[in-house]
Amino acid sequence: MIVFDEKIQDALDTGLALQIVLADSDGFVLDNGGYVFDPDQLVALFMSTQRQMQEGAVRFDFGQISEFSFCLTGTELTVACRRIFWPDGGCVVIVVLPVGGAQNIIIADVIRAFGKYVEDQRAALRNS
Repeated sequence: MIVFDEKIQDALDTGLALQIVLADSDGFVLDNGGYVFDPDQLVALFMSTQRQMQEGAVRFDFGQISEFSFCLTGTELTVACRRIFWPDGGCVVIVVLPVGGAQNIIIADVIRAFGKYVEDQRAALRNS
């Protein structure tokens, strides 16, 4: 289970971030709901909403996009995504937040928390 630091939990609790998703090649884990999405499902969802985007309409390519965000027309939501490359593979961080939210700060916190989680797990394995 992915564990987030207090900043991430505070962002969720206060409504600054509505959902935080960590993704890898095996699927998408939605931390605050426990849902798992197949990558193909997310791509299909993304493509189906492209016509509703106000800005940042880009084709979701798992291998190439590093960062993008868009607002959905008629909603109060911003979706921000960033692809991270780790030494042992990549992951995608997706943050859904109210329009006008500080998405860059939230994403940076998510990345930092996930990096710390991975390092803590490795340390626990080394010490066992």
